[in-house]
Amino acid sequence: RQSSVLAQRGVPVDVATTPVVVRPGWNWIGYLPQAPMPVRQALVGFEARPGDVLKSQSAFAQYVDATTGWAGSLSAMAPGAGYQLFTTSTDVGFNYPLAAALAAQPTDIDVAASGTEEAERSLVNRPDWKVDPHAYAYNMSVTARVLLGGVPVTDGASLVAAFAGDVVRGVASLQTVAGLNGALAFLMVHGNAMQGEALTVRLYDAATDSIYVVAGVLPFEANAVRGSTREPLVLDASTATAAGEVDVPTDFALDQNYPNPFNPRTTIRYALAEAATVRLVIYDVLGREVARVVDAKQTAGWHTVAFDAGDFASGVYVYRIEAGDFVQTRRMLLVR
Repeated sequence: RQSSVLAQRGVPVDVATTPVVVRPGWNWIGYLPQAPMPVRQALVGFEARPGDVLKSQSAFAQYVDATTGWAGSLSAMAPGAGYQLFTTSTDVGFNYPLAAALAAQPTDIDVAASGTEEAERSLVNRPDWKVDPHAYAYNMSVTARVLLGGVPVTDGASLVAAFAGDVVRGVASLQTVAGLNGALAFLMVHGNAMQGEALTVRLYDAATDSIYVVAGVLPFEANAVRGSTREPLVLDASTATAAGEVDVPTDFALDQNYPNPFNPRTTIRYALAEAATVRLVIYDVLGREVARVVDAKQTAGWHTVAFDAGDFASGVYVYRIEAGDFVQTRRMLLVR
């Protein structure tokens, strides 16, 4: 068997004569210049509206106004990267500027590591929250104002992260945006189910060097835009919910799946009062095992798992959890 090499040759696109056409809603767009440039400069020819969003696989920026321009965790566009642009504008075309000689700029800034304040003081408990965006098929963007006990968090060394159980699905630091009051978190959240997964949010507050839990859940939905620079989503952590105090539930529990009925994906959430070997199994109405969703040792805490019914037939299914001595069963309905 002989190996072969496929050679491809091409020439740079003529940026001046090649418009990028976008329509209302989400658009896939290419980046045509041969050198990186800041988002504000790259999209200078695009008539953006407040709330428009540009995102890569790992970061995003939101248009504020003509004075402020674009703000967020995505600082620059670069050759070879793919982007999505959300706009409320009518069908419009724009050209990238002729700026091939620009000095190289960073592409996606990891804002979780961009703060400098932590280097100037001792932050013993600052977590090393990380997420691999390439491990997920979908994402959504969250622009949030973060409160701790009702007081806005503004420290750039603080972190906000979204979790599915103990798995980090997104992390961001706080940024102060010129022209806007306070600091915002531009949080890109990732998932492999298009919707229905209920995530939890945690705050690392640099001022107290402590981790807190944000009340409620953050529903995941592919390509959702939650909050804006003018009307950010409010995430409020209570000083009474420091991690280690409420992260661990007092009882084992198995929640009803969501959504239910579903087609074809749903999310199952359960609580472990202590570390245990967990088996979460799906059965059909005849009692036959059709899927084993979890079979592993897991730590205490809340956990969520996505279930994709694939080509299963419509009907009632049963999901059953075994965790130590805890056993519980619930029903769910697949509707095609």
